[in-house]
Amino acid sequence: MSFRVLLVWLVIAVAASFGQEAESHYSLGIALKKKGDLGGAKSELRRAIELNPKFNAARFYLAEILLDEEKPKEALEQLQTVPHSAAVDRLLALSYLGIGDPEQAGKVLRQHLTDAESHYYLGIALGQQGQVAAAMREFKIAVAMKPDFGPAHESLGVAFRRQGDGAAALREFQLAARWMPKNAVTLCDLGVALKEAGKLPEAEQALRSALALKPDFERARYTLGIVLRLRGETRDATQQMQLVRESHARRTSDAQSQKLVMEAREALKAGRIPEAQKALAQAALLTPANPSVYYVGGLAEEKLGNVEQAEALYNKAIALKADYAEAHLRLGILHARAKENDAALEELRIAVAADSDSAEAHYDLARLFEVLGRADESLSELQECLAIDPADTDARMLEGNLFAERRDTEHAVAAYEEVLRRKPDSAEAHNNLGLVWLNDGKMDSAQKEFRAALKLKPDYDAAQYNLNLALGK
Repeated sequence: MSFRVLLVWLVIAVAASFGQEAESHYSLGIALKKKGDLGGAKSELRRAIELNPKFNAARFYLAEILLDEEKPKEALEQLQTVPHSAAVDRLLALSYLGIGDPEQAGKVLRQHLTDAESHYYLGIALGQQGQVAAAMREFKIAVAMKPDFGPAHESLGVAFRRQGDGAAALREFQLAARWMPKNAVTLCDLGVALKEAGKLPEAEQALRSALALKPDFERARYTLGIVLRLRGETRDATQQMQLVRESHARRTSDAQSQKLVMEAREALKAGRIPEAQKALAQAALLTPANPSVYYVGGLAEEKLGNVEQAEALYNKAIALKADYAEAHLRLGILHARAKENDAALEELRIAVAADSDSAEAHYDLARLFEVLGRADESLSELQECLAIDPADTDARMLEGNLFAERRDTEHAVAAYEEVLRRKPDSAEAHNNLGLVWLNDGKMDSAQKEFRAALKLKPDYDAAQYNLNLALGK
């Protein structure tokens, strides 16, 4: 067998191996998606895409999950390279609607107007562009094609209400409620329409049903108060209105508190710690049960070097929100710095479980595994990290170091070269790549990399020492 034939055979074998591994991750991702484990499904699908960037089915299902999680921008990124089909274009259109581009959504939808859902979403796109008559036409087509299509009846009812046709709106809301009896918004719209039609007992029933599903639904509670007043039930009406006022005050306080927390974050970024702490103190007075107040407070204490106070604030944030991934992450890092490895491992694992899309959490867990000498687990977490954020050069560098320690020249070189492709001024990547070539006995390549490191960082003692080794000095 000639060298060229052997090389081609090896390339095909490696490609087949990667293809099989990608298929395995894809299959596991789909299985996890069916079980409702969306975090695990996303991790597996991302790994499949990393192994095979042209794995269109993996990108499609990942986009579907991201849309369910209301992340249309990320979904769009996955779909833009996938060949068009009716199913893909449906997700594309939803992504465009999610990022506020109804015109582009409409263009995509018009290519596949073959079912009720396509007409319905086209109606939504047209409505967002102010074309009410055209939107109504699409909604009517949708319900004609699929009479039990609740969302289309709901949207058609809203359109009729805006046109002042109360009777038609009521009819559509009744149909929508028939097919979506657990939709609080639909029940509220039905209650409002029944009130306008003078059907007060039916309106009260619909509105109470909406509030049973969504107790903080202010519009439903306010309308219920009006209905009760019209029915002469003054005491109950007054109670409902008081609840509306309390809910409104609570929402106002929440909004003000979140604004103060955002101001505190910005102040911390600029190094204005006293200003951040002042804003957080005001936020805590408005919303004492807001976990973000204590998490950002912990960040401020960390910057001041007050580790115990920071840890206490992170724990308070977690007490209010058990799955607060960022707080678990910071706690894990604090424990790791204190060499409390078991506690650090527990917190970082919780952080990853709470937010499987956090590249930072996967990276920090990988670093801890590396410190503990658990290279396989470290590499596994780095794969997750890089599947989420391929541009993370710190993760790629650590991956290269782990492969280098194993004397896995091929994968170490690939990792360091990827770092240099994304960050050409990394003297450390040149030095580490030089060490790989040095250990592999390729002195010319090693010298080239060490010199490149010293050119970028003339006082880099390690690179100078390594260059001397490569030169035989």
